[in-house]
Amino acid sequence: MISGILSLVLVLVLLTSGFWKRSKPKPSPTPTDAAGYVARAEVLFNAGRGSDALEDLDAAIELDPHSAVAYETRGLIHLGLGRLRSALADFDQAIRLDPDCARTYSNRGATHGVLGDHEKAMADLNRAIDLDPECGDAYSNRGSEFVTSGEYYQAIADCTRAIEINPNKAEPYCLRGRAYVALGQHEKGLADMDAAVRADPAYADAYHERGRALLGLGQPLRAMADLNKALVLGSPSERVYVDRGIAHAALDRHDSAVTDYTRAIYVNPACAEAYALRARSQQILGSDRRAISDSSKALRIDPSMAEAYLVRGTARATTGQLDEGLADLTECIRLEPEHAAAYYVRAGVCSWQGRFEEAIADMESFLRWSRSVDEEGRKHLRQLIEEWRDRT
Repeated sequence: MISGILSLVLVLVLLTSGFWKRSKPKPSPTPTDAAGYVARAEVLFNAGRGSDALEDLDAAIELDPHSAVAYETRGLIHLGLGRLRSALADFDQAIRLDPDCARTYSNRGATHGVLGDHEKAMADLNRAIDLDPECGDAYSNRGSEFVTSGEYYQAIADCTRAIEINPNKAEPYCLRGRAYVALGQHEKGLADMDAAVRADPAYADAYHERGRALLGLGQPLRAMADLNKALVLGSPSERVYVDRGIAHAALDRHDSAVTDYTRAIYVNPACAEAYALRARSQQILGSDRRAISDSSKALRIDPSMAEAYLVRGTARATTGQLDEGLADLTECIRLEPEHAAAYYVRAGVCSWQGRFEEAIADMESFLRWSRSVDEEGRKHLRQLIEEWRDRT
């Protein structure tokens, strides 16, 4: 099954390729040439008849084995059906037949990106832009690659160019918005998501990304409306369920948060983040046993999740497993040496064990790294440190 992210990228490729925008003549009952079969295949695919569309494209290629358009169209349909290797083979053949078609390089580059081959993706997308500097789809697809690889400023530059070429497409606004949000520039990201929604009010990913931007701005209620809309318009995605769970948690609706994290896990049982977040909500709801279980599942999938060690360490300590809890908290700090909350909890555990010198060191580290404690709170904690010193 294609993951939510993969589905998003496939939709992006199909939308930016112009495949959906081509004229859609009524299918002839008996096409007489390759072009007729290609035209009917597009109509069939748009009607949800993917297998019939592929049969028509097979017929088109049998009639004209040198039709690059037939191979490219079949590649796009394979891509839409999640048959990535078959799509790649068809794009390869289309390029052999027409080595100067920028659009096909763009589509093949996007397919390489979905398959995780960043180097080949970038080579194809760069080639597409070299062949046609006005190929907005290639800039969008390369922008998507830059977002995936965390090169956000380059993504912004490419998406801006795509928007200059065609300001009416939603996808580059959405991608650029994602890059802005990743850089912490939530207001700019939100503005781009608004533009994406205006360009295509039925584009589910624009609502999802706008919801994420609103979460970053501390507006979970507004985010919830957009995330609900994304789920109505698009296929179920673990990422949307996770983000809606985060919105519920921000509103102290932890029962609802647990439900959404569970839905995310159902869609993708390997979603470590969903287990880790569900563990935190379970802990807040008072179920340390479930918190320990979910944190352990998250860590089996991704042993580098500092937050999962924090939650499990806290739950273990709370249930009397002090040594195991300390081990988890220490691992959290090893992974993130400036993790203020882990120092705070470990200081408490050490104080319970009478290890006051270690507790003092951890509380001082907490005060050094914490950005959320006001002066009154700091004063109280300094008094606590002095009490511990008196007991050493």
